[in-house]
Amino acid sequence: MTEKLGSSLIVLGAGGVGSSVLEQIIAGSHNFMRSLGGIVVVDSGHLVLIPYDSNLGAVNEEHLKLVLEAKRKVVDGKRGSLGSLRDRLDIREIGELWDYINKEDLAINTLPTEFSNSESGKKTQDALTARIREPSPFLLANHIPISVLYNILAMQEGAHVVDASKSAFGKREYYQAINMVASSNCVDYDPNGAIMGPTSAFAVLRWLTEHSIGIKSVRAILNGATNYILGRAKEISVEGALREAQIRKIAESDPTADIEGYDPAQKLRVIGNSLDLDVHPKVSGIDDKHRGIDGVTNEYLQKIRDNGKLKLICTLDTTTREAIVRPEIVSPDDPLYDVDGTQNAIVLTLDQKLRLIEPGNLDIIRKKDTTKPEPDILKMLLSIYRHTTTISANGTSTVRVTYPSLSEGHRVYNHYKIQFVYDPRRNQLIIKGPGAGAAETAAALLDAAYATLERRGALVVPARKLITL
Repeated sequence: MTEKLGSSLIVLGAGGVGSSVLEQIIAGSHNFMRSLGGIVVVDSGHLVLIPYDSNLGAVNEEHLKLVLEAKRKVVDGKRGSLGSLRDRLDIREIGELWDYINKEDLAINTLPTEFSNSESGKKTQDALTARIREPSPFLLANHIPISVLYNILAMQEGAHVVDASKSAFGKREYYQAINMVASSNCVDYDPNGAIMGPTSAFAVLRWLTEHSIGIKSVRAILNGATNYILGRAKEISVEGALREAQIRKIAESDPTADIEGYDPAQKLRVIGNSLDLDVHPKVSGIDDKHRGIDGVTNEYLQKIRDNGKLKLICTLDTTTREAIVRPEIVSPDDPLYDVDGTQNAIVLTLDQKLRLIEPGNLDIIRKKDTTKPEPDILKMLLSIYRHTTTISANGTSTVRVTYPSLSEGHRVYNHYKIQFVYDPRRNQLIIKGPGAGAAETAAALLDAAYATLERRGALVVPARKLITL
């Protein structure tokens, strides 16, 4: 893999999101098959090397399919291992990974989120920590989440990282350490999947920060499971809505983290850290005895139905640093009112005005006068959504980003829309879209990976559809 034609893609983790990344590469996403020098896929014990095949003029698609087939097998309740492919593909032990990561490669980290400093996996943590060059005292003194260590070590080898995990935000020091390593090695770190992954909301927050646009406050719906349950409970019951959500894999078999508000609180903390704020969200409920939506009954929903919809709302005041997760009754004029089903949304109140220019030919947009002080929403979106998405605008307040459906010959069906609404009266930017989903998150991760490689001169930007409504 060291004598390669271009950057390699390293997929850390081959679970739901990692497998969807591979599925979409096979399906033709971003033309990665022909533009990469190779693909390395990593699971908990092994890695597989799939180099660029000069005879095919691409990475071998059949080898990727073998990897997917192995990982889809479930043995004793666990996903299959890459080690089972030892007789068919180039399989190596996990400890050899760092020999196959080179400068200007790109790693997509889909390893599970881990916030706690538990003793589980301590042997692996110690082995990875020992590989860090010039580690800070903080890194040596703490049990760093394994996914964070993989980020640091990949960047240490000169690779860029696109991260789907929220582990980097478990402590402010984790995020600071990662950014320090990225800076010292002149590589990019993009935690695109950490907040509302399919919408690339983190990229929007970063763009606003880079353009010196302050965020005064945040209001958001960051948990699709509770949003679905509260909506469906009006038609059936709270208990029935929860059972339905579990059957549809929207809620976990143990829904405590969703129901009691821990999951959205973690996500709100991610937003705070991304804004360089060390926040610790409080979670409250409909009364002093409950947290999140725990304790919400059919009778309670019936009682408040004339006042609006009940939503689990996350709020962050960036001035006071007060962060709260609690159920709120939202009225029809609230931008979060029509966020239904499993959708998520985030409302950013800004400290300066934005501008949505009249859409038209992409070349004309790129040549627009940039001396005007008001930032350009459409230009922001064009810089974030890099592949063949369709961006449509009405010229005043609303932009929709549509990801394409992949061919029906593949298992991925990720046609979905993201809506951006700008309210000039309130000076609010509103982002609505899917909050999770393996295929949707994988599409956004590949978008971020493509943007990084293109920005580094490794790829050519394809045509993008731009529609005026």
